Amino acid sequence: MKQKILGLGRKRIVVIITLVSIFLAIVSDYSIAKLLGHNFSASQDLLRAGIIPLLIAPFISWYLVGLLFELEKLEKEMNVLATFDDLTGVYNRRAFYKISECLHTYSLSKKEPYSLLIIDLDLFKRINDTYGHSAGDKVLKSFSQIAKELSRSSDVLGRIGGEEFAFFLPNTTVQQAQGFSQRLLTGINASVVNFEEKLIRYSVSIGICIHSGDQDTSLHEVLQNADKALYQAKENGRNQFSVFSS
Repeated sequence: MKQKILGLGRKRIVVIITLVSIFLAIVSDYSIAKLLGHNFSASQDLLRAGIIPLLIAPFISWYLVGLLFELEKLEKEMNVLATFDDLTGVYNRRAFYKISECLHTYSLSKKEPYSLLIIDLDLFKRINDTYGHSAGDKVLKSFSQIAKELSRSSDVLGRIGGEEFAFFLPNTTVQQAQGFSQRLLTGINASVVNFEEKLIRYSVSIGICIHSGDQDTSLHEVLQNADKALYQAKENGRNQFSVFSS
């Protein structure tokens, strides 16, 4: 209902409020006149009853409707801040876990496999220490852009830590997850971040965990297993992916 009203636009809402105010003023004046036994003049009384709301209602309603639109704008901005990471534009930690939990439940109900990837930018502290945090921010943006370009519309990407990201890939087998991870590694290795005439190259390590869709494993356990696989990829030399195996 609120969205339908706001969809009319500020000017139309003000006109409607003004017309309703005039109508109510006339009805009220007529009712009071009849109640007190006074004659109601169609010309003079109508004019007197309608002139006050005609002069006052547009100004008051314009201000109040303006506040309503400002509150709606603020609410949308707050929802964005509560859902997306303001630096990279991907889902923030809270939103990613919430969406992933829903997708996890859906996959169980459909008995469909899914893949969960934990991704960490290699030696990111070194980038910050060498080039500064502004350069590090640009690298994070670069990764997010590449990751979004290579992913499907159904895939969910979130920033779950400083330089740590996670991907939820619905209805994805281990072979598909490995193929996607390799494309991601290749894309990042081919990219260069230009910061203040300095070229910055970076790499990532990826931990993969596959959920079959019919096993009794919580999302938390899948995340932990993907994190173990990430640790293994780091131990193996970074700039690669590793698949969790129990």
